Amino acid sequence: DYATFPLRIGADSLGTLTGNTFNETAAGNVIEVLGEAVTDNQTWGPLALPYRVVSGSILVRKDTTTANVLTLLPGFTMQFASVTGLEIADTFNRGALMAVGTPAQPIVFTTSNPAPAAGQWDGIDINGAALDTSQMKYCVVEYAGRVNDAVVRVSSASPTLEHNTFRFGLDEGLELVSSGSAVRFNQFTNNQMYGVRVSSPAPTWRSTTTTSAGTRWARCP
Repeated sequence: DYATFPLRIGADSLGTLTGNTFNETAAGNVIEVLGEAVTDNQTWGPLALPYRVVSGSILVRKDTTTANVLTLLPGFTMQFASVTGLEIADTFNRGALMAVGTPAQPIVFTTSNPAPAAGQWDGIDINGAALDTSQMKYCVVEYAGRVNDAVVRVSSASPTLEHNTFRFGLDEGLELVSSGSAVRFNQFTNNQMYGVRVSSPAPTWRSTTTTSAGTRWARCP
C-alpha cells in the first residue's frame, strides 16, 4: 500500500504525467501537487486519483506579449489545501484557462479538508492580462474564498462562464470587477452572502439561478 501520496510533483510538470498506472492504491490516496508557476502551455487530464495542491498557488502566466494556456480535460478533479489556489495571468503577464467539462464529466475544484466548509482555500482568480478566450464550462468550484471572499474572482478580464456551479463561497460565489464576461446558465448555491457580486461594466447574463444563503442573490454597487 502507498502512503497518502503515491506521487509528489510540481505543477509545472503535470503536463508530462500521462500513461501512468497506480497499483494497490487505497481510499483517500491523491497525487500531491506543489503550487508553482506553469511555464508553458499544458493540458491536464483526469487520472485514477485526484490531484491535491498542498502548498503554494498554481500561477498560469508567461509574459506581456505571450500567454501560457492551461487546458483541463473533462473529469479532472483538483483539491486545494488552505493557503493555495489557482491564478490565471496577472495585471501585465498573459495567461489563459480552458476548463471545459461536460454534464457527465464536470471539472471539479474543491477543498482537501475532510470536513468541508466555506473559505477553506483561496479560490480561482482570473486577472487583467488573461485572454478573453478563456473559458470555464461545466465546472464545479466550491468551499473557497479565503483571500478575496469569492469562489471565483474575475478582475479586468472577460472569460466565458457557462453551465458552472459556484457554491459554498465565504462571501460570493462569483465576483466580477470591471469584467465584460459572458455569464450564462450558471448556478450559485449556498454562498454566505451573495450569489454574485458585480461592478461595472455589466456582464452578459442569461438563465442564471441562485440559492444563496444571503439576503440577496447579487450585489451591483
